[in-house]
Formats: sequence, structure tokens, C-alpha cells
Amino acid sequence: MFRDPFEEFEELIGSLTSGGSYRVYRPPISAYETENEFVIYLAVGGADKNSLKVIYDSGVLIIKGHRPEPEGPEDRVYHIAEIYFGPFERRIRLDAEIDVERITSRYENGLLEVKVPKKKRKIEIKVD
Repeated sequence: MFRDPFEEFEELIGSLTSGGSYRVYRPPISAYETENEFVIYLAVGGADKNSLKVIYDSGVLIIKGHRPEPEGPEDRVYHIAEIYFGPFERRIRLDAEIDVERITSRYENGLLEVKVPKKKRKIEIKVD
């Protein structure tokens, strides 16, 4: 349900490049499903809230944004660089009919929460 269809492709490209150095930054996520909705959390602390975009397109939830690098001197030399700065993106395939008009998102304390309601499609068929 939440398998990123592009993740396998990116892993393949990474394995084919010299030394596996190709890497697309994908922030960590946690996601769960209930009867009524999908709920996705992205850890994007330090991201510029105005850069965050949540897009639903043909069964895929696309979340992208940008984490700006802190100001500093041009000639700085990093000794440790474990924090990613720059653009990021996650794509999550949702295998359900979605109520796109009711998707919501909220950014607080470094977590982006996206709630994706499912459409109710229960009907009763009369038997002849």
C-alpha cells in the first residue's frame, strides 16, 4: 500500500552508478491506514514551511519541499555533514479511492502530517 514505486528505480540507478553514489533525499516517513483514511508523517525539521507542497495525482501522493542550509561563511569546510540541506521529495502510492477534496496537511514541530480520507463506496444491490 505505501511502497514508493520510484524507490526501487532510484535504488537501481544508485547501484548502476559508479560506487553507488547517486542518491535522492527522501525524508523518513511513518504511515498508517484506518477504515476511513491514510495518515502520513514526514520528518522534515528545518524545512521552510512555504516550500512544502502536497500533491495528489492519479493514485500517488507527492510531498516535496526544501530545507535551506544555515547561513555561514563561503569558505567553510565541513568535518561532519550528516544533515541534508536542499530539495526533497517522497512519492507514496495509495491503493484506494481517495476523497481528494478533503486531503489536509499540517506542519508542526518538524513533522508534516498529511491526512488522506478514503471515499465511502458502500452500496446495497437489490437482488432480483
